[in-house]
Amino acid sequence: MNELTDWLADPVPSRFPYDAVVDQYHRVGKHFVSEQLLKDLAVARERLAEAITAGGAGRAAEEEGLLARFLDTALDKWDGRYDYPTYTSLSVLGLPTADDGPEAAAAARARRDRLVVQLL
Repeated sequence: MNELTDWLADPVPSRFPYDAVVDQYHRVGKHFVSEQLLKDLAVARERLAEAITAGGAGRAAEEEGLLARFLDTALDKWDGRYDYPTYTSLSVLGLPTADDGPEAAAAARARRDRLVVQLL
């Protein structure tokens, strides 16, 4: 997949080719994704881990976290840990939690409703 290969040459989380990767998963199904794509995604996860470890001020922690969760979900079978939470990709959805506090309740309800509609 050219988009992912290009990204691996300059791995900036905000430019990860989510659409191209998801399109491939939708096209063939999670059980039939090519081994090459899985290997490339595993390399992407390694590069991301290196970037997070290198850290530094100004890095995009939220984007890195989203990409880490996405790759965790995309590679669950590859890792031998295919289960319901990764199958449903709940960690990527960013569901509201009790830690959001009461002031965020209205926004959390609206976001929950949008996520439910997307799942349907």
